[in-house]
Amino acid sequence: MTLGKHDLLNNIIENLIAESNGALTNCVVTNERGLVVTGISKDGSSSQDLAAMISLLSDTAVRVNNNLGFGAPKGVSIDGIGVTLALHEFLVQNKRFRIGGIIHEGFFKRYFFSRRRSIRYSINDLLQETAKNVRSILES
Repeated sequence: MTLGKHDLLNNIIENLIAESNGALTNCVVTNERGLVVTGISKDGSSSQDLAAMISLLSDTAVRVNNNLGFGAPKGVSIDGIGVTLALHEFLVQNKRFRIGGIIHEGFFKRYFFSRRRSIRYSINDLLQETAKNVRSILES
């Protein structure tokens, strides 16, 4: 039995959460309008709420960068008390998509060692790598 796009996207997000070694508990992929394409929450919170935060953060970062003359940002993160909200933007057929998540401070100190690999990763590296996988599914 072959998996549909939604199942494939969910598998990609599940792998990202597993790869983060407990740092990432919530992750969502949104389209250019901020609507949820796929999302997984390990703590019971709403993917729609996270999508709204990701969209607001992204739109604000775009405005700031444009005002400074830098163009659209590829990644953005905000450090809060005990958590970091991070996102990565990518294009699918000339439309903006975002992948973002909540990283808990107890597990995340800028870099961590992957559970499956013996190399050091930043959450931005994982988001960027996952965005490539999501893009390939959405473009197929």
